[in-house]
Formats: sequence, C-alpha cells, structure tokens
Amino acid sequence: MGLKKSTKKAAKLYRRAVELGNVQSMTNLGALYAQGEGVKLDRRKATQLYRMASDGGSAMAAQNLGALIADGPRDARDHVEAFKYFKLAADRGLHMSFNSMGVCYECGEGVERDLDEARRWYTRATNTHGLAMAQQNLGALLAMQAMHVEAVQYFTRAAEQGHICSFFSLGICHELGQGVPRDPASCGRDDFREILTVKTKGNRHRHIW
Repeated sequence: MGLKKSTKKAAKLYRRAVELGNVQSMTNLGALYAQGEGVKLDRRKATQLYRMASDGGSAMAAQNLGALIADGPRDARDHVEAFKYFKLAADRGLHMSFNSMGVCYECGEGVERDLDEARRWYTRATNTHGLAMAQQNLGALLAMQAMHVEAVQYFTRAAEQGHICSFFSLGICHELGQGVPRDPASCGRDDFREILTVKTKGNRHRHIW
C-alpha cells in the first residue's frame, strides 16, 4: 500500500534535510515555494534555496533559478542574471538548459541575439536528448527562416512525443502547404511567421523552463 501524496508533508521533510545540508532537498523545497505547493508561495525563499543548491553544484537548481529570474514580475526580471544560471546549468550538462540557452539567443534575452547560436543549442538538445520542446523551438526557428521541410521534420518528432504545440504547428504547415503538400480543403493564411508567433507566443518560450 503506497503513501498518500502530501506536498505539505514533503515540504516538512525537505526542510529537515535542508538543515542537514542536502542539496537535492534544497532544490525540491525551492520548487515547492516557487509553485506554492505544500507551502505558501514565496519567490524569495525559492530563490534563496535554489541559489544555495546551485552553489552546492546542482544543475537543476541553476536551471530553476534562471527560470524564476526570467519569469518573475516584469519589473524584477533580470535576463542577464537568468542567462548566467542557464549557462551554468548547461555547462553542468542539463539537457533542458540547452533549450533555454537556445531561447535566450533566439530572443536576445540576457545575451546578444544570435539565431545561428540559438539553432546550435536547440540542435544539441534535440540530437543528444530528443527534448520535445527543443524540437518544437527548432522547427519554429527553421520555419521562420523558410526551411519548411526541415521544420516539419522537427515538428513531427515533437508531436510524436505528445507535444501539444507541435500538433498545432503541423496543422499550420498542412494548411499552408509549407514543407508538406497543401491541403486543398483548408482556407488560406497569409504568413506562417505571423500565425506561429501570435498563436504560440508564450508556449514556445516559457514552457521550457
């Protein structure tokens, strides 16, 4: 018979482990504070715990800290600081951080915009770990550069993993006949870039972190 799920109990136990210096518990407790699960939402405590865990060598804590900083209240966001932690996590080999690095370079967040560098990071996350969000992001980047056949390949790979946004992206490709034969039953659209940017804004840049 399994234990009943309780984030409140988990938080209590994590606190005890944190007091003993356990790095993984710092990361886990930080995540609970960041999400307000089992404890009262407290971004400051989450930041403190992530920073402690990151200093202790945790790649996931560095990634989570970067995400917390990048996605905070608009007046408190610091993309340069966030990029620093994404890079630290990536240097420690965390595959989801490869994708975050790609987003930073694509959007020019915390670093000078460089689409070639963004593509390299997305490709690294895709080829070495098959990360669905990276496949979606790489597909979108290729589509916006009119490399539609390659884009469809990556959208398809992401969709096969159940990535919701990629089903939408593939639908647009079929509707416009970009990278695939056009579906004559579909209505016309003016521009893939505009449609993809408007309808997936937020999803492809935020869900990764």
